[in-house]
Amino acid sequence: MKRIIKEQFTKIIIEKSKFISHCYNCDSIDDMNSLIKKERQINHSANHVCYACVVLEDGVKTYFNDDGEPSGTAGLQILQVLKENDLINTLITVVRYFGGIKLGIPGLSRAYKNIANMCIKDNVCSVKLKSLYMCKCEYRAFDNVKKLLEKYNIEIIELKFLNEINFYAYLDDEEYSKLCPLVLDLQNQNKTRYCKI
Repeated sequence: MKRIIKEQFTKIIIEKSKFISHCYNCDSIDDMNSLIKKERQINHSANHVCYACVVLEDGVKTYFNDDGEPSGTAGLQILQVLKENDLINTLITVVRYFGGIKLGIPGLSRAYKNIANMCIKDNVCSVKLKSLYMCKCEYRAFDNVKKLLEKYNIEIIELKFLNEINFYAYLDDEEYSKLCPLVLDLQNQNKTRYCKI
């Protein structure tokens, strides 16, 4: 899995039409809708605001929109760029200001795909999916657990001293399997985040 490193934009002019592309980290459908609304407000006089988005939210969900361009020439091309680059939780928008010269179906498809690729170039990193766990361990085991957490750079989010020691930490599958033998109870808290590899 990959994500973009930072928000970025690119501009090109093809046959007098201006194309402006933005890529965003986008963690939910609400984020996507908010960012598209912002793009439409900023570019209110644009002829088209096309986009594609891949969101990992209760499974992988994909969205795309041609916004009046011929079917499959804009949003689908942008979506293909996201898929080819294994990007998740990413939104790419492409705004077009029509310059008066028609590009044809192949020309439009190339233009949208090329600018989407340009927008993410040198702006992608690999990530691991981590889940938040509530962990319980005995007091006598905590020194070993703490050393293991430090070894894997696992940050304790919250720590509680009760009958046993309770703590919260984000773990990937490998970290989970290494921590299991030392911890009495590991409970998934149904929250996730992404960490660079």
